[in-house]
Amino acid sequence: MPCLEHISKDKSNQELEKSVLHYKKDIVKAIWEQLDMHSELSPPEYEVKMMKAATPILQQDYTKFKEDEIVKFTEKIPAYEIRKKVVGHFTKACHTAYKFDSVPEHIFSIVLERSSNVQKWLRPAREQFRIYYGSQRYQPDFVVETNDYIYIVEIKAKKDIDDTDVKLKAKATQEYCNNVNTFYNGTDRKPWKYMLVLEDEPTRQTEFSHLVNQSPF
Repeated sequence: MPCLEHISKDKSNQELEKSVLHYKKDIVKAIWEQLDMHSELSPPEYEVKMMKAATPILQQDYTKFKEDEIVKFTEKIPAYEIRKKVVGHFTKACHTAYKFDSVPEHIFSIVLERSSNVQKWLRPAREQFRIYYGSQRYQPDFVVETNDYIYIVEIKAKKDIDDTDVKLKAKATQEYCNNVNTFYNGTDRKPWKYMLVLEDEPTRQTEFSHLVNQSPF
C-alpha cells in the first residue's frame, strides 16, 4: 500500500508503530479513497420475510411516566409538545394509547377514528414487520384495515416524496404487499396495499377514502 510504504521508509518497527498511530486518520482516509476508486454500487435487493399468521400484534415502544396524563385524541396538541404526549382514548385502535412523531400523524389518527370505512388501525412496533430496503429495516407509520383492504401507510412531507429512501421504502413495501397477497391468494383474507399520505392533506374532517384516492403510490 503506497501510504504505508511511504511512512515506513527507513524506520524501525518502533518508529513505524508511532508513525501509524500519529497518522492513523490520514491512513484510513487514504485506504478508503483507494477502496472507493475500485468499488461500485449495485442495485439494492429487497428482502421480504412473511409475518406468520400467529404473530401477535406488538405494542408500540414508548416511554411514559406514571404520572403522565393520557391525552384524548381529539385534543389539539402543539407541534413542540407532540413527541412528549401519550395520546389515547381511541375506539378503533389496536392499543389504548400511542405516541406520535408529528402533528400530521396525530391528525391522521383522528381521520382513522372518524372515517366510516375504517375498521381497525395501529401504530406498529419496530419489530412488527420485517421489511428491508437494502440493509435498512423499515418501520411503517400506520397499518389501517378498511372494509375492503389493509393498508401499510407512510406519512411524508410533499418535498420528500422524490427522496431516494422514500422510493426505496415504497418499492420494498409494495413487494411485501404483493407477497402477502400471493400467499393468501384464494382465501377470504383482505388484500394488502401500500399508501403514502402527504402531511398537508389530512384535516380533522378528512375521510380516509379521500386520502386513498390522493396517494401518489
